[in-house]
Amino acid sequence: MKSAAFSPAHITGFFKIHKSGSTGAGITLEDGMTTAINSKSSKDSIHINGKKSNAPVSKNVINKYKELAGKFTVNVNHKTRIPIGYGLGMSAAGALSLSLALSDCLGIVSVKEAKKIAHLAEIECKTGLGGVIAESTGGLVIRKKPGSFKYVEKIYTSGTVACSFFSPINTKTIITNTNWKNKLNRFGDFCINEFQRAKSLEGFISLSRHFALETGLTSKAIHEIILENKNCSMAMLGRTIFSLNNFKTSRNFLVSKIGNKGAYII
Repeated sequence: MKSAAFSPAHITGFFKIHKSGSTGAGITLEDGMTTAINSKSSKDSIHINGKKSNAPVSKNVINKYKELAGKFTVNVNHKTRIPIGYGLGMSAAGALSLSLALSDCLGIVSVKEAKKIAHLAEIECKTGLGGVIAESTGGLVIRKKPGSFKYVEKIYTSGTVACSFFSPINTKTIITNTNWKNKLNRFGDFCINEFQRAKSLEGFISLSRHFALETGLTSKAIHEIILENKNCSMAMLGRTIFSLNNFKTSRNFLVSKIGNKGAYII
């Protein structure tokens, strides 16, 4: 058993929480997560950039395939230059690329079903809500119905995204908190409705700024930076500033082109 797959990273600008996922909009990047698998060991192992990891979402994906295929062992090697937990959808990218690689090897589910397995794993682990759907699509992505790969609008676009990483956010603590959910959904509704009138990269950035500033998710430092720089906002959910220009801080920094291609088997 040997295969590999790639999933792009994704930056959500604004969203609304639903039971089966989320609706909202975001942009995918050319950068992301590459996952290689093999069965050279007598027990399962998961590594991220060469370091052993608990990786609960990846374990969830593996267990779902074991329920379908029976017993097997797999070595999983995730590789990325993007930090995990900073709002660029890396748990989704790991789940999606792993599921695609397993479906390629085992041949028991279609690519479509493999994507659904990855989405369900992330929902169950509460590490994200719509990243798998967006990363399966590519481009500037509008997710119109929660948990749906069908009701998605893809806008082909181009540009360079600069990211400056401040600190991670534990997604679960936000999306399971009733007060946060009510506040995010109120502003998420507004941004989603407004975006229907301005489906462009400029409209996306403008509404992402509104969402970040009004919800209160930003730290003081990030809040001030967004106020001073009209072409940037905060990735959801992570204290990471993303910008469509060469905005830069002294923090960890990454530059990537916008990617219009969704996840794929290598």
